[in-house]
Amino acid sequence: MKNEELDKVANMLGSLLPHVEKIQQISPTTHGIFRSAVRLAIVKTYQFSLAVTKNYDEPFFLMPTLRGICEDLIVLSFLSNLANKDEVVEILHSLGIADGVEHQIPFFTTVRPEQPVVKFNKKHKDHLTQRMRKIAVANGWGKKRDRLPTCYKMAEECGLLPLYDFLYAATSKFVHFSPNVLFRMGWAELEKSQKETGETEYVSSTQHFKYYYSSFDRIYSLYLLVLLLRKFIVEFDEKVVVSEILTEINVEIRKVNRWPEIVTFEELNIPLPKTSDNISPLAAALLGHYDPRDSIPPTK
Repeated sequence: MKNEELDKVANMLGSLLPHVEKIQQISPTTHGIFRSAVRLAIVKTYQFSLAVTKNYDEPFFLMPTLRGICEDLIVLSFLSNLANKDEVVEILHSLGIADGVEHQIPFFTTVRPEQPVVKFNKKHKDHLTQRMRKIAVANGWGKKRDRLPTCYKMAEECGLLPLYDFLYAATSKFVHFSPNVLFRMGWAELEKSQKETGETEYVSSTQHFKYYYSSFDRIYSLYLLVLLLRKFIVEFDEKVVVSEILTEINVEIRKVNRWPEIVTFEELNIPLPKTSDNISPLAAALLGHYDPRDSIPPTK
């Protein structure tokens, strides 16, 4: 996104701030466990969108956060249709703590045995697991399931499968071993007469493809923000005003001529189709070349 587009979106996000601040106050007793989780997810997504809209130097390292935000949207959308959603969130929360305690013990026992850690209560976790299995059976998720259905299944049921497939394919590479992500870090400055060979030497840095990662973070965080807030617009007092701001944000990101793909023409050295006169500058940005309309040139 160009500077003028970012300024517009930043102003729109600023208009959302007083509405988001109102739902930052949560009370599990007043709002229930599920609604509290929804409000927390809204605040998280909003603050992430606000952060990535600013100019920052390391967008590469923020890519995995999009996966968590996408899963928040999918799971909360799925749970919103359950009658006992508060109980499910409560159990999942407790199971998350139990899992953490269970998995940290072997590490600290091996690496830092002198450090005290919370003790694992197997009976408590078994009780939580049994409660979850009863819920799974009652909802037809399977007799042996002790957690929610797979994220794929939840996305499919909520009509979010294309989003799941796209963002998970794009962001999972950043939380698993991925030669694609590693080799994208390589960059070679070649003269026009030179060609890449097996002996070409590359300089590696997460700053390469910087504008690609920056654009990816910005576009899809805003896209997820619009989807999440529209889904749970009921949480806001001034629903009409918030809805109008979301429409403005959606219009602004739709104006962007090219949304970042998972695999680009540029990294495969394939000529970019000439579908728009406005694409070429963005193509340069995707490659990491300096566009004078961007305030921060990439570090070579």
